[in-house]
Amino acid sequence: MQSYLQAGRTPPGPPAESGDSGEASEDGSGARSSSKKRKRKHKSKRKHKHKHHHSRRSPSPVPAPSTSQTQKPKKRRKGSVDTPVGSGSVSTQASSSSTPTAASSTGPVRILFIDSKAHDRPELPEVLRVPLSRLRTRASQAASRDSRITPELARLRDLRFVHYGSARFWKAILAKQTGQVSMDYSSGKPRVPTTRCCLDGIKAFADVYNPNHPAQRLRRLLPDSPFFLSPKTLEDARTRLANSTKPVGLVEKLAEVFAKIRGEIPDSAGGVSNSNSTRDDHPTRFFVALYERGHWLVDSSVMVGLHPLYHEGSTYDEVAELHTLWLQYRLARKRRSDALRALMTVLTEDLYSAVMKMLNGLAAPEADAELFFEPSVPFYPLVNLSWIPSGKDWCDAAASVDRFETWRTWWLTDPAEHPYNTCFRTRNLEFQVFASKGVDPRIVEDSVEDDVDLDEPAPLRISSGA
Repeated sequence: MQSYLQAGRTPPGPPAESGDSGEASEDGSGARSSSKKRKRKHKSKRKHKHKHHHSRRSPSPVPAPSTSQTQKPKKRRKGSVDTPVGSGSVSTQASSSSTPTAASSTGPVRILFIDSKAHDRPELPEVLRVPLSRLRTRASQAASRDSRITPELARLRDLRFVHYGSARFWKAILAKQTGQVSMDYSSGKPRVPTTRCCLDGIKAFADVYNPNHPAQRLRRLLPDSPFFLSPKTLEDARTRLANSTKPVGLVEKLAEVFAKIRGEIPDSAGGVSNSNSTRDDHPTRFFVALYERGHWLVDSSVMVGLHPLYHEGSTYDEVAELHTLWLQYRLARKRRSDALRALMTVLTEDLYSAVMKMLNGLAAPEADAELFFEPSVPFYPLVNLSWIPSGKDWCDAAASVDRFETWRTWWLTDPAEHPYNTCFRTRNLEFQVFASKGVDPRIVEDSVEDDVDLDEPAPLRISSGA
């Protein structure tokens, strides 16, 4: 021991216990430390004994401190785990739902029509989602309504003329005044034929102020001079329209109506080169409206042709665009038709009253009824003359039908067949031959086949001298 002490080393054996203060214990302090240790040990035994007593009394064991400490983190982990699970599911849903959103942000999905149920899609207008058979039924119901003639126009069938051949001429014109649709019987029962359509076809036909449109080409065939009015009367009407001077009297009003129908009015937009089909003030709008009245596309038939079953291989948005273009044209056509109807009241009201005027029970006309069919001005049909194009190119189909159904073009495409030449002039040689602009009247006269009735009763020889 002394050798260890001399060497400054701790002798072997258990290390000395330190007190609560951490200082080295001495002999006295060691005794106090031993006493304290015994007291703590006794306390620990009592505590353990008391604890054991409670554990015997209590049927449910109290978890040890270590257990309780492990439970608390579990609760925290549970809460921390629940949140990520929920957020994880939301993020999963968001990621799954973000896929179509990203696809839709790039534009509508272009899906082809591939089966009979492909038309039932929200991308299409509601009217095109119904079965094709229902559209056909609607077309048949609408066809009968479109062929009705108003009472105001129906009374024009009975006019008092003052020249031979006029009544026969008038009868030949009225024979073509029907709005009935030629039915298709290929399926065994009558149904409205389908108007086939395509994007380019609708666009071209709706561009009514384009110089190459069938209506504009036809307008350029109108004769320069009137037949039942003096040329000066028509020239004065053009001057009044240019100066915004109001007409006075029936003849001046009538001359202005003729000038407007012929498209000989000032262009408020600064030139007829503007071919915007939506314009309501174009100089030729009234002539276009008359042309459309003679080539009246049947709306119910067009709707059948717009059905998706006729456009397999096209996309939903393409068919929807066709429908939109048709609605735009139909609206513009209606505006032109309404404007024309308002203009024609001069004929249906003022001129009719003047022609049918009676005095003391006798006919006393203030104007000749022949003014109703002035050949230099397109005749106003009593009803919309329905037309079903033969193909998707409506302009080409219109040019084709005009070669065979020349009454749609007021016989401008075949002047020799005009009832004015065949029925009227053959009995009234003092009047000039009707010929389209640029056509030699002598050639037309040589081609005319007379259609006269020598037993026709003599007309009233009371002429107003208009």
